[in-house]
Amino acid sequence: MPYPQKLRQAKKDKQFTRFADYLKTLEIKIPFAEALEQKPSYAKFMKDILCHKKDWIEAEIVLLTKECNAVIQKSLPKKFKDPRSFMIPYTLGDVCIKTALCDLEASINLIPASLIKRLCLTHEVKPTRICLQLTDGSIKLPSSVIEDMIVRVRPFDFPIDFVVLKMDEHKSATLILGRPFLTTGQTLIDIQKGEVTL
Repeated sequence: MPYPQKLRQAKKDKQFTRFADYLKTLEIKIPFAEALEQKPSYAKFMKDILCHKKDWIEAEIVLLTKECNAVIQKSLPKKFKDPRSFMIPYTLGDVCIKTALCDLEASINLIPASLIKRLCLTHEVKPTRICLQLTDGSIKLPSSVIEDMIVRVRPFDFPIDFVVLKMDEHKSATLILGRPFLTTGQTLIDIQKGEVTL
């Protein structure tokens, strides 16, 4: 017979349950010692209760939500690394130019003045009175804006308004595309997979 100890323990647990039920309905009209003598196993259970080894009052079962279970069982979702900002390839005119930084926090689209000059688009810019406040609190004054500039991203062409700023061109990103572009392109961003869908 495999695991006879388990069977013995199960039998004891069953007896203890009966004993607990017996205690709840017990009306002793005989001496208590005599009652324990009649049921020897009950004497041990009584000792366990008095020594706080067993509890004869049933515990209430409380159902927890799956969110509580996740915290208690330490099965929280896997933590991913910071994906940082994301870049997309784009084309201006006939020239394929590196990548653009897509920034959900930027309320404008930004292009360096040097890139406008290189593309020979200086005649299309218009003066502006916008002030840009950077995250460090400093203020930058853009020289101009260019409206409805066609930017090709994959097979799609988008007319985009840019603020033109005198700044160094970043090695990895030459444009900053903010919320206006992302809204126009009906952009869907899956941060976990690192996918951008236009």
